[in-house]
Amino acid sequence: MSYRLTHIAFLLVGFSALSKAGMIDVTSSEFISVPQGATIEFGFTVSQNDPTSLSFQILGQATAGQPSAMLPGSSQQYDPQFLLDATLTSANGGLSVPLIDNSATRLGLAGGSMVVTTGVLQGSQNTNLNMIDASVQLSLQQSALIFGGNGLAYVALHNDGPALLLGIGPGYDLRSAMVVSSSSASGSSGGMTQQVGFTGVTAAPEPATYAGFAGGFILLMAFHLRNRARSRRVSA
Repeated sequence: MSYRLTHIAFLLVGFSALSKAGMIDVTSSEFISVPQGATIEFGFTVSQNDPTSLSFQILGQATAGQPSAMLPGSSQQYDPQFLLDATLTSANGGLSVPLIDNSATRLGLAGGSMVVTTGVLQGSQNTNLNMIDASVQLSLQQSALIFGGNGLAYVALHNDGPALLLGIGPGYDLRSAMVVSSSSASGSSGGMTQQVGFTGVTAAPEPATYAGFAGGFILLMAFHLRNRARSRRVSA
């Protein structure tokens, strides 16, 4: 019996593994290409324990010949091919709040939607950038739930469009790709990105694969129960 039960457990573990994707620590990387369907998470801390207003800017290098269009009612350019969504999430996953992108709002997109605007990073050598700007207003209760643990919270960015390159250039890791500012009743301050995690896209099994696992599990259980009943009759 233990042999058959081991096979049942193996089948269940295998089935569960199909639906889970591991997160990779990419904090020390200079760049990362986030393909469609993938998620990147920026873990950060802020100085205040109870921030009620947060702003984020996530940066990536623009490519030559990248499409651009004018945002309605603005002089700001954006790239219409990209679309993402973002949430602010507590470290334990107990609370998740959609972020707001004013550029996406101008385009009539729902809360949580993010678009990519374009700009220039001034320096010894100017760099053309893609920018994702987001903000959120929190109640004191929401702030306590998000930051009340170890003070670490996450911006989870899911890519719904084509691959997007994040990172500002050689010599800077991905912590520099997100700028955080916050404010509370006690004043305003910056935040610090502590870690960056990436969840890639895993190929979903065909329906026949799931059916095969389910069918195998049912047959294995039936075989086990039939043998169990037979052993009871023999012992009687």
